[in-house]
Amino acid sequence: MSPSERPLAAPVAHFDGRSAAARSVSLVLVQAPDGLRLRILDSSSGQLIGEHAADRLDWPEHQRHGPRLLHLPDGGQLHCHQGAAWDRWALQRPGGRPWIERLQQSWRATALALLACVLALGLMHALGLPLLARGVLVLLPESVDASVGQATLAEIDQHWCEPSRLPDTTAQRLGEALARAQQQRADQGGPAPVPVQVRLCRSREQAELGPNALALPGGTILVTDALVELLHDREDVLLGVLAHETGHVRHRHGMRLLVQATLLGAASSVLFGDFGSLAGQIPLLLGQLAYSREAEREADDEAIVLLRAAGLSPAVMVTLFERLAGPDGTGRDNAPPIALASHPADAERIARFQQAADAR
Repeated sequence: MSPSERPLAAPVAHFDGRSAAARSVSLVLVQAPDGLRLRILDSSSGQLIGEHAADRLDWPEHQRHGPRLLHLPDGGQLHCHQGAAWDRWALQRPGGRPWIERLQQSWRATALALLACVLALGLMHALGLPLLARGVLVLLPESVDASVGQATLAEIDQHWCEPSRLPDTTAQRLGEALARAQQQRADQGGPAPVPVQVRLCRSREQAELGPNALALPGGTILVTDALVELLHDREDVLLGVLAHETGHVRHRHGMRLLVQATLLGAASSVLFGDFGSLAGQIPLLLGQLAYSREAEREADDEAIVLLRAAGLSPAVMVTLFERLAGPDGTGRDNAPPIALASHPADAERIARFQQAADAR
């Protein structure tokens, strides 16, 4: 062998693509004037069987285990069961292992790629998904909101709520107060009132919803008896709660979250299948979704302007948070883990209402 010849010190089986019988061959990398070439020689006679340009072959990747398989342009195949010997020999060709192969087999590169994927998915979920949901929501007629709201209400009645035990006039009185506040705002140059219907319900014992409220797509606002009883002497605060929920209706926050969840479900179905299971649980899903901070701010802004239109100070909402917290300030921490569109009483929101009251 000349210095320009680099033989493989391992047995190789050659399949010509026409017969199932294997032929024992030797492989040699030869440096020729036109570049590196792979020569295939019969192991017994040394007869040349074939020759190919090395840079035009699809070389198998370096692996820890398993045989090496090289497909030839003429339809033949080369099989070598001594993978380590093959890899050492194959590295002698110009360029050695491709960069993509080195990256694939580097745990550092793999960890960085995984981290990049996680960050990309996080950014898409945090930024791209809400923007896409807004675009889709523009195309959905508001009649869809009413249909989704009715389906959700049916599920809530079945699993979470039972008929209210408060007087029938309570819901009517609260609805009329909210309607007046909306009309007063419109008379002062604000937007037209949002059609809403206030409905009271009593939490089923196993649901443990506690003092809570939920705005359904289409305009139904559910208020639990527990919340009305908690604020029995403060209908101004109850009006603020209803105004907040009206903000969710006006900005279609429930539908926006539902569109986002549906988009996520569609993406998951592409990866994992079974989108139908999500579609069947949409009503229950809607009731358990948590609004984003942006949505809560928009709803709080609605409460502020409606309270002002009704001649009330936005600071009355501080009473809601104080009573939800209880006399020892721990009530919110002990609240049920499952609730209808839970609204956390955090310091940021309290300060927001107080600042709105001071700014007037």
